[in-house]
Amino acid sequence: MGHVEVNVGLSNPNTGAKTDEKGLVDTGATLSVLPRKLAESLRLPVKSRSKAVTAGGPVSVDLSDVSVEISLGRQLL
Repeated sequence: MGHVEVNVGLSNPNTGAKTDEKGLVDTGATLSVLPRKLAESLRLPVKSRSKAVTAGGPVSVDLSDVSVEISLGRQLL
């Protein structure tokens, strides 16, 4: 089936800090995940912590709010 890549605009809803990135669409995901460095660059505050199950086993995750704007992407084969 391939991967679907999209352009994503991310912003901190509290400060307005913004960045544009590329991302992959995962239609089966329950949550969206950002690299910690990206969350830190947007200064996203940790609102709570939770556990998630990954292919490598359970992990602890920090939860935050971020505004997401998705642009048209393309399918990568």
